[in-house]
Amino acid sequence: MKNIVKLLTVCLISISFSGFSQSEIPSEWCGTQFTKEMMDRVQSITEQRLNGTLTKSGVMYDVPMTLHNMRNTNGTGGVDPLTTLNVFCEVIEFFAQHDINLYINDMKTWDNDNWTTDGALGTIKLITAEDNTINIYNFRDLPGLCGYFTPQFDVLALTGNSQCYTKETIIHEIGHFMGLPHTFSGFEGTGGNCGVEVSNGEKVDGTNCATAGDRICDTPPDNGAARMPCPGGNGCQMFDRDGVAFFPDVTNIMSYFFDNCVNKFTEGQAAVMHNVMDQFRQDLLVLPAPTNLDPVTETVVLSSPLNTEKPYNQVLFNWEPTTNANLYYFEINRLASFSTAFKVESTVTEETQYTSFDLIPNTEYHWRVMPFNKGNSCSSDATLATGTFTTSDAVVSVQDVESLETFEVFPNPVNNEESITISLNSKDAMDGQLSLYNVAGQSIHREAIQVIASDNTFNLDVKGLAAGLYVIHLEFAEGAVQQKLIIQ
Repeated sequence: MKNIVKLLTVCLISISFSGFSQSEIPSEWCGTQFTKEMMDRVQSITEQRLNGTLTKSGVMYDVPMTLHNMRNTNGTGGVDPLTTLNVFCEVIEFFAQHDINLYINDMKTWDNDNWTTDGALGTIKLITAEDNTINIYNFRDLPGLCGYFTPQFDVLALTGNSQCYTKETIIHEIGHFMGLPHTFSGFEGTGGNCGVEVSNGEKVDGTNCATAGDRICDTPPDNGAARMPCPGGNGCQMFDRDGVAFFPDVTNIMSYFFDNCVNKFTEGQAAVMHNVMDQFRQDLLVLPAPTNLDPVTETVVLSSPLNTEKPYNQVLFNWEPTTNANLYYFEINRLASFSTAFKVESTVTEETQYTSFDLIPNTEYHWRVMPFNKGNSCSSDATLATGTFTTSDAVVSVQDVESLETFEVFPNPVNNEESITISLNSKDAMDGQLSLYNVAGQSIHREAIQVIASDNTFNLDVKGLAAGLYVIHLEFAEGAVQQKLIIQ
């Protein structure tokens, strides 16, 4: 974990948490090492590797991730989804070097003021976590922290602070999730130990490499439990328990050296991750792996609205499916330059449409869509498409579907222990589709409906859905209409 103020790696106060950790004052260090059971696993794997009995079950491990964006009830906070996709592009590329194919199984958005920090992580996990995936929670803020891994809940927590939300932090925490201790294991809470004589730890000659330190023999000794810059010729000289001087490896990503130093796992660390997958995390290999890992190279094609005027209280955006894409980043902005300061709203969706309800009348807006692949979240500006439209001072009415006389939803708001009734009156019989979307544009429910030339009612169960804003979408050959649904 990283201290936000000093950009240092820190850990959570509870002894059940392990992570990228360093306190401002070493004596106030607040975390612990891996449990003995976790360290014994690493030692056993290393010993098997040393005696030549280590095996691994597959060439490539396909490991799904669920990325949870924890925002305020009003949709602010959390981590910008485009930032998430771009950072995880680098994370995925890094692990692929070690035969671990991370992929985005799902991206979820949760709007709840009580969930914007990690204070209720156990409850949050119980309600939101996806089985058989690595659950990674992107919070608006963690008190003084950049991120951590907690064995107790078996999830990762990250803060959206731009100085913290880096590939190095995320790789480090996923490394913990996959069984890797800190390279300086055993020195937690003791500071940098530059020039300090020590009585424990790994020896330079490697004779205790499987039983001391991180228990991995091709990671050299490291006594530095403080976040430090890369040492030069007069850097941080350390001493092993025999008094032998050495300089630590500043490039290992499980150390506490600055982000610009760290860039690798060793073969021994990769072996630990592989065998932890084989022996202890086979649940992550249950879901079918993505069949297409090719990057998106085709430019997305926008359908509407394009240079048109739309009612301000409800604008439906549409674009064409893009080859290799199964995620789309969507954004509305006040400026054609898409300045962050003038962003109105943004999301990532698997759908090829999005509805906005809260625009200002008589205003010009700009929107853009960028396609992504869950197994390869790297993007190119060449695939991005932008559009422009203006809002009027009119509001959407059911007359946008000529045959439809009325469209009502009740109760609205509704609590998540009830069902809702959708009432329609139509002049003509017609076939259509009823859909329910969350605020991020993700499909929650979809069904075909048949409307008769009279009164129609349809019931929709919303039991168990998280509180927040949803969209009821009706689509017919004549057009489409939507209404907000608020679940309390």
